[in-house]
Amino acid sequence: MNRIFKLEIKRAFRNRLFAATLCVAFAICVWHFMENVWIWRMYVYYDTYPLSAYEKWIGADNASVQPLLLYLIMPALCAIPYGRSFYFDVKSGYAAQIISRGKKSDYIRAK
Repeated sequence: MNRIFKLEIKRAFRNRLFAATLCVAFAICVWHFMENVWIWRMYVYYDTYPLSAYEKWIGADNASVQPLLLYLIMPALCAIPYGRSFYFDVKSGYAAQIISRGKKSDYIRAK
């Protein structure tokens, strides 16, 4: 099971869709930073309003579109990189080859 699990972890994190979804999530975070955090940079030098990282964090911000967008598409961003692998394994016969060399339960558990 350990070998199958290591192989599946490599397949999950070493693919182009994983890099693409990371880029999408990072782009949303940068967009939030530029629109909601960067504009407050000059107010730090004044004595009027002390800002903290907690107040401008994307998880604590409920008044802008970026956190909503990120939280709405987060399940898809998590499922896209590796969700197709089981379908392609069965379709190509890869799953049958792995199961013939080990237990089916180990393969399913590693997935």
